[in-house]
Amino acid sequence: MLSEIIERIGSGSEEVRAEAGRELTKLANSGTLSLDDAVTLIRASTGKFTFKNELEDPSLRLLAAARSVARDKDPSRLIPEVDRASASLGNLGKQAALSIITLAHTREGAQAYLRVLAQIPEDPEHGFLPTFEASAGPEVAGVLFPSILEHMRDRRRVFPISQMLLEFRQRDLVPADVAKKHHGSIVGVLMEELVHARTHQKSEGRGWRDESPYADCRDLIGLIFDLAGWLESKSLLTAVHQSADLHDPRLRRFRAVALLNRGIKVPDAELEWIARSPRDRYWLFDQLRKIGAADRLPKACLDQQLLAEGHMVDWLCYPTELGREPDEIELFAKETRSASSGPRLVRWLMKREKIDYYFFRFRVTEEHWSKEQGWTVDMAGGYARAAQPTTSHDGGTFSTFGSWEEKSPAEHVAGYLE
Repeated sequence: MLSEIIERIGSGSEEVRAEAGRELTKLANSGTLSLDDAVTLIRASTGKFTFKNELEDPSLRLLAAARSVARDKDPSRLIPEVDRASASLGNLGKQAALSIITLAHTREGAQAYLRVLAQIPEDPEHGFLPTFEASAGPEVAGVLFPSILEHMRDRRRVFPISQMLLEFRQRDLVPADVAKKHHGSIVGVLMEELVHARTHQKSEGRGWRDESPYADCRDLIGLIFDLAGWLESKSLLTAVHQSADLHDPRLRRFRAVALLNRGIKVPDAELEWIARSPRDRYWLFDQLRKIGAADRLPKACLDQQLLAEGHMVDWLCYPTELGREPDEIELFAKETRSASSGPRLVRWLMKREKIDYYFFRFRVTEEHWSKEQGWTVDMAGGYARAAQPTTSHDGGTFSTFGSWEEKSPAEHVAGYLE
């Protein structure tokens, strides 16, 4: 069956390839294929295929299927095959090969990763850079760093490599001076991104924070600020320290946490300003506790209602939901139950104890697809009373985007909890 699907994957007919691709994905996820089958898929990916553009390359389907098969087995056995196949693959195929390699948390896997990465030209037209998670451990970390930092010359690789470096540093898998040779280039990237950010920031409104072109550099700046808190770099810390003029509370939050993490004083007024932003007070609560600075939490971060508001705004910011912060949000009800109404099964849900749910109405007044909907209802929670103030919850936070005008407050509450 597998060989027949592989043959159709290489068909000249787009319709036949698409159907075979769907069948292959289903088969690969079924748990019935072996590592030998994964080897077959990897070898097949080096075949000669005809396609209109690289995104339609059948080898991508084959390699994705091989990864699905290897995910719950011993992916290290596939490293020699992936290593050999990579030379015959296109740029996206090589990136797919890297995705398989990152499953192998071994020295050989990390070495193969660097070899394949070196084969991919800088600034490829499509794709992203798969990276190892920190769970790969110290052996992988020792091979990757600092060698992989040489690839940060490619601006499109700065974010994924910086993210990987941050995660490995936070797990103390690489030393704080691991990027010493590259501090200058990291500072250079940060300063250039800050120029763009300052050009597009606004002192009023909220929508601009999640819109292009500002949003395109926001994530990278926040990541580098965060990284600065974990590296021994005076030049990087100086650049971060000099960025207090930013209007974005998210970036000011990353800045403050980074400075505190390196033992640099941050005024109470700055933390209080950050905590005026619902979403940022929610994250500030966890970040300050993580670095052992819980004693610096502003009052707003110790108010469960305000943390719930921040949690709700954070949920709304997901691209699949509202995609941005609401311009206005108001609490209209609080409900306490003796058992959880949420889907998350954590230990404290096994007990019967007071759990609080907060109900808000929100709206967007700036130009946005939801503007015409007016006030809309949502729920945040639930939070175990005994653990408050807390950001831990039972997974009940969500919104059906139902209109405030359609029901009474009591009916809205009942609709969410029953």
